[in-house]
Amino acid sequence: MKRRALAPPREMHIICSNVELIRDIHTELLAEIEKEKDPKVVLATFDAYVTEFKAYSKYFESLPNSLALVQRFSAEIGSFAKFLQSVHRSRRYHGKPREELEILLMKPLRRIIQYQLDFTRLISLCADADSKTLFYRKLTGIKAAIDQIL
Repeated sequence: MKRRALAPPREMHIICSNVELIRDIHTELLAEIEKEKDPKVVLATFDAYVTEFKAYSKYFESLPNSLALVQRFSAEIGSFAKFLQSVHRSRRYHGKPREELEILLMKPLRRIIQYQLDFTRLISLCADADSKTLFYRKLTGIKAAIDQIL
């Protein structure tokens, strides 16, 4: 027996956008920086990945449509709504209840905003005397790239 899709494939693609690419970038970045203790190496790692952050722009462009589709499908497609409810009720992730799909779809936005805040804090901790150092220039360059995404 052939199973029906929960929602039209084209719209499911809009909902998911490029979230897998963002997950892969974030997973690789975290794996790299968790190995390091030297702030300069961590900063160099972020600097190497900053061009990859452009994937967030595409995701953010489609996020309002994604959230609207989830709401619409939840209201109009009974099987979609039931699926979301069953996943939320029955599955646990690391011992915690799963979050609603809308909250999960917002995580990349929250992550990039947190990066922006972290780099703003780091820049503010650098004294004016440090403003000409390579470390400071990399910090401000990465923050500028993140600002462009948002």
